[in-house]
This record gives sequence, structure tokens and C-alpha cells, in this order.
Amino acid sequence: MVRTAILAAGLLLAAGAALANPLLPGATPEGLGPLPGPLGDLVAWINGLQRSLHRGLTVDAGAVRDGGGLAAIASLIGLSFVYGVVHAAGPGHGKAVVSSYFLGRDARWSRGAAAAGLVAGVQALTGILAVGLLAALFGFRQVEVMRHATLLETVSFGLIVALGLVMVWGALTGREIHLHSHAHDRAHGGAGDWRGLFGMALAVGIRPCTGGLLVLLFCLANGIFLVGVAANLAMGLGVAISLCLIGFAGIGARRAVLHFAGERHGHTHHAACGHDHHDHHHDHHHHGHGHDDAHHHHHGGVAARVLRGVAGLLIAAVGALFLLASATA
Repeated sequence: MVRTAILAAGLLLAAGAALANPLLPGATPEGLGPLPGPLGDLVAWINGLQRSLHRGLTVDAGAVRDGGGLAAIASLIGLSFVYGVVHAAGPGHGKAVVSSYFLGRDARWSRGAAAAGLVAGVQALTGILAVGLLAALFGFRQVEVMRHATLLETVSFGLIVALGLVMVWGALTGREIHLHSHAHDRAHGGAGDWRGLFGMALAVGIRPCTGGLLVLLFCLANGIFLVGVAANLAMGLGVAISLCLIGFAGIGARRAVLHFAGERHGHTHHAACGHDHHDHHHDHHHHGHGHDDAHHHHHGGVAARVLRGVAGLLIAAVGALFLLASATA
């Protein structure tokens, strides 16, 4: 109990610091000033590397346009993959949201990998559809496509704020509402988990990657759009790899914190209490089955709820920070 109280106080102080200085999660939109010390140097180095890789993408796309053949195409796709890895590791909202999401929610390791794939897939698909529909079908110019992409960016930041506030509400009330069947109740980590992952992936991924958009627009203008699609998918694969590691970091951090607090993470707890769950579902069986109900699920002990609240505050702060930056840009 003492350890849990110490942990709760520490996490709440960390949340307060994060809200006072939202740069802690790694969000560094322009105009908010550089990060201090070695972290600032690392961010500057990653930004410089991204600019160098972006110039390389322009050169490779030009080589494909000029008839460079399979070698030029392979170079563009390979460099796009590397760009995706670096881009996801650099300053931005994606890593802060993914890591905080898994800090605040119990998840298997496989869910971390799935979330990374979902976020990267949604982002890649959004970029391809944006360019394919707006530019190819409706004849929008590059400036117009980028302006519409900015609207998607605003929607993304708003959804991130909503995601964070929902997590804070869950932490304060100790419960979360899901609409699902009794069959889902018997399978921990089922549809409810996936709905949460899809919601998080939509909030983060609906904002297309600027580098990916520029490659797609360049390729479309030069009659090699399918090459741009392949490059964008390779970029998404690179993003997925970085986000997977970031998600794993969030899952590992959560388990370490709960271990310190003397609480079990959800999957171990459910395995240990399987008999209770069996009795619980047996009782439900006598009251009816085969229909969907609204159920309230309690979420762990004090440390688990504090983690959820802190994670929600961090996510909401990141979304609000970027939303404010985009509104004043």
C-alpha cells in the first residue's frame, strides 16, 4: 500500500510536469522552442537526417522519372523505408500517443505490434487516397492537396485530445463501457481491445506523412504514380517498425511500474482468477445469453488507474499542443 501511494504521488507529479511542459512526451512543433541539453541535440540530429533523406528521395524519384529503371525504383523504395524508420523516431505526436496509450492500458506484446501496423497502415492509406482522389480524380494542385492534408491533421489532433480525455475519465471512474456479447466476456483481449486499437490508430494515422505526400505528388505529376504508391507503402513499413518498438517500451514500462506497485498486469490477473470469471459467466448464463449488453469493466488497482490517468493526460496534452500550434501557424 505504501509503495502504491508513493507511486501514485510520483506519477501525478510527472503528469503535472508534463502538462506544464508538454515537450516531455517528445512533441516539438515549430515555434515552441528547442528541447534543452542532449535531448535537443538528438532531436536536431534526427531532423537533419530527415532533411538529408528527403533530399535523397527527391533525387531518386527524379532518377525514376528520367528512366533509371529498376535500380532507381529499388533505390527509391529502399530509401523510403529508411525514411519511415527515421521519421517515426523523430519529433512528432505519433510516438508520444502510442507509448502513452500502452502505458495506460493493459496489453499483450502482440497488441503493441498490431497497433504499430494499424497506425502505419492508416497513415499510408490516407496519403495514397488523398493524392489519388484529390489530385488524380479531381485535378487538385499540389498546394490544394497539402491544404486538405492540413485539415486531416487538425482532425487527427482533435481525436487525440478526445482519446486522452476518455482515458482520464476511465481512470477517474474506474470503469469503461463496452458494447459486446457474453462471448466476448469469455475471451479477454477480444473485440473491445481491438476497437480501442483501431480508434487510436485512426486518431494518429489519419494525418498523412508530409514526406509521403510529396513523393506521391511528384510521382503522379511524372506519370509514375504506382512507383510512388510502392514507396509510400515501404515508408509505412519503416514507420511500423519504429512504432512497434515504441509500443513495446510503453507495455514494458507499464508492467515494470505495476510490478513495483505490487499489482499484477491484467492478463496474469485474469489467468489467476479464471475460476471467478467462470462463475461470473455461469451466473450470466442463468440470466440470459446470446444478446449484446452494455457492461462496465473495472480497471485494476490504484497504480493501474493512476497510470491510465497519467497516460490520458499526456495524450490529451500532446493533442492540444499540436492543435494549438496548427491553429496559430
